[in-house]
Amino acid sequence: MTDLPRKLHAQEDQNDTDTNREFARLNTELRSLRLSRANLAAAARAAIAALQDHEPDPLFYLRDELTAQGFGDPTW
Repeated sequence: MTDLPRKLHAQEDQNDTDTNREFARLNTELRSLRLSRANLAAAARAAIAALQDHEPDPLFYLRDELTAQGFGDPTW
């Protein structure tokens, strides 16, 4: 019975470590998603400005960013 507190403490330490790893992983994923969203918003703003400036291919900016994020369509 004397080992029980040590075993429980070791399990708590492992749980804390697992939780910290998961938090770090989720934080990294969230940062990546925020950057992707910001890049898409910037591409959308660039496309709108290009349309207003009568550029020949205003959607280029969106297609380029979508392709960079892995959502490109080969038929573009």
